[in-house]
Amino acid sequence: MTKSSHGGLPSRTYDNYNIHEVLTDAAGEGYIIDLGGLYNEVRVRHVRGSLYRYTANNVGQVFTIRALDGKAVERNSGLLEITFLLDTKGDSDPGNDVYLEDTIRLVKIAGTQPLQTQTDAEFCAAIEEAIDG
Repeated sequence: MTKSSHGGLPSRTYDNYNIHEVLTDAAGEGYIIDLGGLYNEVRVRHVRGSLYRYTANNVGQVFTIRALDGKAVERNSGLLEITFLLDTKGDSDPGNDVYLEDTIRLVKIAGTQPLQTQTDAEFCAAIEEAIDG
């Protein structure tokens, strides 16, 4: 959902999401990824020209790895706050806005968020634990 901003600032996005993915191989082994939360761009500030800095929060059970029986192996819950730049190209058409991916910054972590600090090996170990049940 898009929300209007005040004072001529670009619009903000709000999304209440729930994603459930079951990943299996031909033998029926696999794991489940659940994502659920609320993404909300809470602040927009003009930087210069057509550039705007957004601050967004993502809260909830943002990433959970489960075994196929539903048992949670790893939970990532709480709050992630990020900032990023968006170039509006100087017009009011949100369809041509450019999200500058290299400007994303994680500014706050609250809750239990192992995904933010674990190594690739630790992430793979959690997936293997889910597959093994």
